[in-house]
Amino acid sequence: MGYIVHEATTLSKVISLVSQFGTTPEAETGKRAYYGRRLISGIVRFIQDLAAQDVTITKLYATSVTPTGIAILRNAGFQEIGQIGKRIAFELDTMRSDARLAKRYRKLFQRALVHKSSRLHSEKTDEKTII
Repeated sequence: MGYIVHEATTLSKVISLVSQFGTTPEAETGKRAYYGRRLISGIVRFIQDLAAQDVTITKLYATSVTPTGIAILRNAGFQEIGQIGKRIAFELDTMRSDARLAKRYRKLFQRALVHKSSRLHSEKTDEKTII
């Protein structure tokens, strides 16, 4: 099992979310791979939802001890930052990384900022309208 820590800010708030997930080694390989993909796609959707809500996620952290988990994190663009016991710790800088996940997050976040800006502009225009 691994931990993912999401550091997020909204205005001056800092939010840290810690998630623990994993698949059991007792499950057959095909099922374990399926469940692993579902877990990862759920996390990606969660991160995308936060971006759409104008929540800034600066870094993602994860750990893994299994060769498969380590390979997944490396393939996703996470960088090794140390070790916690037998677990290898990883970090993904969503603001600077060239990883596909980080680029997608930044794109969604920018879209949310543009939407928010146009909404605020529209609200200000509505306030100035004299009836």
